[in-house]
Amino acid sequence: MISKILFALSFIITIVHGHLLIESNNPNDFRWSDCGGQIIRFNKLDFEPKPLVLSETKELYLTGDISINEDLPLDAEMTIVVNKTLNYDNDPYNITLPCIDGTFGSCTLKVCDSFKTWYNDLFCPFFQNIGRPCSCPIQAGRVTLNHGRVTVPFEQFKGFLAQMASGDYNAKFIINNPGHFGPGDNLLACLMLHARLVEKPNQQP
Repeated sequence: MISKILFALSFIITIVHGHLLIESNNPNDFRWSDCGGQIIRFNKLDFEPKPLVLSETKELYLTGDISINEDLPLDAEMTIVVNKTLNYDNDPYNITLPCIDGTFGSCTLKVCDSFKTWYNDLFCPFFQNIGRPCSCPIQAGRVTLNHGRVTVPFEQFKGFLAQMASGDYNAKFIINNPGHFGPGDNLLACLMLHARLVEKPNQQP
């Protein structure tokens, strides 16, 4: 479930030509960066409402502009690594969340298979908006969305569960082309993010 939240957050960024922009007054709440990739470029992504609060937020409204410079290979793989930061004696330690059921946590799966999972809730609005099917093949072109509604599971985190889930998270999302291993040819897209999930509005860490 944390993986779903963080992947939703990865679509909430504003990245222009690979530069890092911050969408919060507190840089510890949200930090984003494009870490490279040969095919997928993020031109603009934004969201409402802000901030995102566990036990309250049920829907996000996304605006995005993404360039897919070439047809995505049918065997392209998506790897997600999710870490939660724990502090012990004022020293931070990153704990990698395991993969559960093949899609939750730190997992690797085929991009084409992702349309059969909960990831489709995030991908599909972008493709439907331009009249494309929510399935492979993913063809080159410009994928856009203006204030599209996406359901997220924040409201499921209540009480003790919200206390346990709140905190600082780091995630890295990579799309690879397993059929090519030349310099720079394997990495198709890469996104890194830091997010602080809060239990209550205006909560201080």
